[in-house]
Amino acid sequence: MRWLAAAVTVSALAPSASPALPNPCTLLTNAEVAKAFGSKIQSRAGESYRFGRSCAWEGVPLGSFTSAHASLRVDIAQISRAQFLKNAKKAKNAVPVHGLGDLAYSQYIAGQSLTVWRHGIWLSLDLTGVSSPLGAAKALARSALART
Repeated sequence: MRWLAAAVTVSALAPSASPALPNPCTLLTNAEVAKAFGSKIQSRAGESYRFGRSCAWEGVPLGSFTSAHASLRVDIAQISRAQFLKNAKKAKNAVPVHGLGDLAYSQYIAGQSLTVWRHGIWLSLDLTGVSSPLGAAKALARSALART
């Protein structure tokens, strides 16, 4: 899981979670996530970690004969621009994304991952099980950034 590797990397960079970090569960509405999924939301859960915060959404199963479902995980932490650039250089298959935050890149590793940095805030969106995953991730990132 790419987010776990990123979380470990970011945890080494940030000394502790800041109370100034927004709750990632409030950065996106269930309606926005459901639109990206193309289905209803089955669950949403948030967590705080030493390095930051996260929120995960799961959609309803994609069909009656499968347990596959769309999912989204949003992680947020405070890191410097230099730390973001260092992480971006280490990212496998990273493709620069323009027009989001100050810096951004995407990766496709068993799902779409979009990582954005703006004004000291690292925002990562990991999205699976949707059509047009990069487009959906960008739309969700724009909404989340508007609320940070």
